[in-house]
Amino acid sequence: MFRIFLANFVVQVLPLLMIAAAIILVVKARKGGPGSSLKHYFGLSLAALPAGIIAYIVAGIAAARIRREGHFYSVPFAGYTVDNGPIVISVALWIAFVFAALAFLLRPRE
Repeated sequence: MFRIFLANFVVQVLPLLMIAAAIILVVKARKGGPGSSLKHYFGLSLAALPAGIIAYIVAGIAAARIRREGHFYSVPFAGYTVDNGPIVISVALWIAFVFAALAFLLRPRE
């Protein structure tokens, strides 16, 4: 029973908490003050982690549909293979891409 609760928490609740904390940190960083840059980029990293993983999953499903295959396709590395190394690198690239996009869109005020 506890394992089911923990699995549901990690998959459903934790990403929402991370995104909520990210929004709070970015909004507080907009007000300025000491450590506002650290709050801003830490908030962006909190938001980029679940959003990057979701983007990786969506891209894999879309790539499989475009290729008319019934399997998940790991974008940009690994393809259909089930090897942890390329999959971890693909997820890390998606997280970095989402972080860069958020950092560009939500630049701190000068």
